[in-house]
Amino acid sequence: MKTLLSTLLLTTVLVSTSISAHTSMNASIPKNNAMLMSSPPQLSVSFTEPVRLAKLSLNSQNSEPVSIGFIPTMEPSTSFDYELPVLSPGNYTAQWMILGEDGHKMEGSFTFMVHGNMSMQKDKKSHSQHKNH
Repeated sequence: MKTLLSTLLLTTVLVSTSISAHTSMNASIPKNNAMLMSSPPQLSVSFTEPVRLAKLSLNSQNSEPVSIGFIPTMEPSTSFDYELPVLSPGNYTAQWMILGEDGHKMEGSFTFMVHGNMSMQKDKKSHSQHKNH
């Protein structure tokens, strides 16, 4: 009888662990390894199942944090969106940590590069407006 109970308990633990292990990030904005010509307006992550987002950080290539106004969520959701300040050209890494419904913690990250400079784009726009004068 003890063997049967032990087997059932072990099976329950393994099944619940394997179910939560299948939750993963299925999309991000910007996409992983994206090369952008201008600063993206938002940082978004979505997951295959509802999760609580416990951590989301964005760091520049110099490991300097970028403020995105992140606050951990108590309500499970499949997607999370944050407005970004204008980012300078460079490489960025977003790191996330989620909690599944069973409290299982998962972590991951994605990177992207900003090539363009927003001030250069504004200069081009104002220059094109002067053509009409």
